[in-house]
Amino acid sequence: MSGAESPAPPLILASTSPYRAMLLDRLGVPYAQQSPGVDEEAVTAVMTDPAALAERLAVMKAAAVAERNPHAACLGSDQVAVAGGEIVSKPGTPERALAQLIAARDGGLSLFCGVALAGPGARRRATVVRSDLTLHPLSDDRLRAYVAKVNPVDCAGSFKLEEPGGLALFERIDAADWTAVIGLPLLTVAKWLREAGYELP
Repeated sequence: MSGAESPAPPLILASTSPYRAMLLDRLGVPYAQQSPGVDEEAVTAVMTDPAALAERLAVMKAAAVAERNPHAACLGSDQVAVAGGEIVSKPGTPERALAQLIAARDGGLSLFCGVALAGPGARRRATVVRSDLTLHPLSDDRLRAYVAKVNPVDCAGSFKLEEPGGLALFERIDAADWTAVIGLPLLTVAKWLREAGYELP
C-alpha cells in the first residue's frame, strides 16, 4: 500500500458573486461555483444580531451546496453590514445607497463577514470576521457623486473597495483581514483549506 495522502476533494464556492470569486482566485486553488439557492430573506427577517446572522447565512449556503455535492468541500460566505447602528441590505437604488453612506458617515460602519466550510476532508467550520470602517466627513454631495460614479447598489454598505475611489471614502479601516471587507476572509479560508489537504504555500 502506498503511504501517499488522499487528494483533497473538489472545492465548490457556494456563491455566484464575482467579488468572492475574484478573492478566491488569489489562493490559486481550482474550484467551481454554484448558487446555494437558500432563502436568505426568511433568516434575515427574524435574526437581529449581525454576527450571528452572517454566520448562519454562511453555514446555510455551504450546507445547501454540500447536500447536492456530497463528495466536495463547499465554501459559503455572507456579509452583513451595519450602518449607523442598523443592519442594511443591498440598497438596490442610488437613493438608498446614498442613505446608507450618510448613515455610515454619521454613525459608523461595521461589516460582519461569515464564512463556513462543509464537506469531506474538512470538518464543518464556521466563523465571523468583523471589520470597522470610519468614513471621512464628506458632504452629501460628495457621497452622491461617488454613488453616481460607482453605482454600488449591489453592495451592502454601498461602497466598493475594489473600484476607483472606494478606499478614498475612508479615514480608517480596522480589519484583521482586509479581504473580509470585500466579502471573503482569505486568511481564514487559506488556513482551513491547507488543513483540509489543499496545496497552498
